[in-house]
This record gives sequence, structure tokens and C-alpha cells, in this order.
Amino acid sequence: MASLLSTDNPFASETAPPLPGDTGARNRWYDNTPMAFNAIGWMLSFSPSIQHTLCGYLVPIIELYKKQRQETEWLKSMGSEKVLSLYQAQQKRRDCDQRQETFKMLSKIKTLGDSDRDAVVHHLHLIISGIRLYHGVCFEMSMTPRTADIRSLIETYRQEGHASMMSALGELKGKFESRQPSPPSSPEKSSPAAPTGTIGMRSRDRS
Repeated sequence: MASLLSTDNPFASETAPPLPGDTGARNRWYDNTPMAFNAIGWMLSFSPSIQHTLCGYLVPIIELYKKQRQETEWLKSMGSEKVLSLYQAQQKRRDCDQRQETFKMLSKIKTLGDSDRDAVVHHLHLIISGIRLYHGVCFEMSMTPRTADIRSLIETYRQEGHASMMSALGELKGKFESRQPSPPSSPEKSSPAAPTGTIGMRSRDRS
């Protein structure tokens, strides 16, 4: 699906961009796991409203793993395509800053066991990949990303899985392309003007 984007698109790479103020210290729980490091790096580069939306979908899943450790293997057997369908209620907006909400979510992930943490990070990675590609499509089309579109993509992931989210992203790109103005057509070449004056006149007309 990365073929949706040109190679020079800043959103084409899975490697997360450096964040302002990042000292390069590598002592966080996700620093030594490339999938987690890049997914979380991209997430932190998104707007607060997008981070809030992601937290609203992922925090209940984290809590689910914490409360049902005995059923972890059953959850895994469902696969990454369906586990988010367990989320039913909408997450209420917290009374704290949206960036703090993100770091609280990361702290919750840290407290999980290794296998549960890997499963949650896998969901995060798949969702972030879709959001990253969506931003790349908007970048190429000179369009502003819409939170409503991102919520729709996440909801598609929750209900139908990653493959359906990628298909929905392709459909969004098609809609964006159909809205692009057509390039101006090249002007038609005009026919040579008919000769004027005395050129070509018969000799009796010039007398």
C-alpha cells in the first residue's frame, strides 16, 4: 500500500520523524523495539485531536488485556483483524491535556506483560500505518487532513480489520483525485488566415 505515495513523500517511510526536544536518549520501554518506536514516534507527531482519537480506541483494549490476562491466548487467537471489535463504548474525553492523555496511554502499555504489550503495539502499528499513509495522500493532493476521515479509518479497522482499512484508504485517494482540477488543455492551433491585399489577385483586377 506504500505505492499510494511517491518515494519523496515525507510520509512514505515507516521511520518516524525526529520530534522537537528529543534528546536521543534511549531509555524508554519502546526505544529498542523498532515497530513500537516508529509507531509511537509517528503518533506523537500527529495533532492532539488525532492522538485523542487513538487513545479513545486503544485504552479500552489495554484495559481488556490487563483485566483478562487469563484469556490472553483466546484474544490472540482472534487475530489483530478482530480484537478491536471488542471495544463497544465510546471513550469519554478526559479532564486532562490531550498530550498527557497520550503519555498516560503509553504508561498503561508499559505495565502490560511482554506478550500483551506486543499485541497492543501490533494494533498501534497497523493503525498508525493507515493514518501515516492518509497524511501522505493528503500531502500529495495538497489537502488538509480531516479528523473525521481518520476516525472513519480507525472505525473500519476496529470492525473489519487492517486490509479493509487499507481498501478504504485507497477509496479515499480515488475521491481526492476526482476532485482535483483537470490540467488546462493546450490551445488549438488556428488555421492560417486567408491572404489579403493584392497577392494572388488576377491581373485584370489590378488594372
